[in-house]
Amino acid sequence: MVEPLDPGTTKTLAADALRAGSFLVTDHARKRLAERGIKLGDVHRIVKAGVYQHAHLEDGTWRYPIWTMSITVIIGFRTFSPPAISLVTAYRN
Repeated sequence: MVEPLDPGTTKTLAADALRAGSFLVTDHARKRLAERGIKLGDVHRIVKAGVYQHAHLEDGTWRYPIWTMSITVIIGFRTFSPPAISLVTAYRN
């Protein structure tokens, strides 16, 4: 697959990865979740039901923001077939 992905494709692949258990939480993300009082369950709900925004390139990798009124989650793809995602960070809006 060629990045960046459009928001619809991103949502489909992220949902597939989450269902398959192919969801990595980076050490950086774990630290930020703890600092910001965000639970992993919140992240899962946002990946399932949040509003997917257009990707942006940062440090050579495509980042995919998923927005809700209260929290934004940033994911990246490790693989596409099968889809596997990494949680990069999350923050309160």
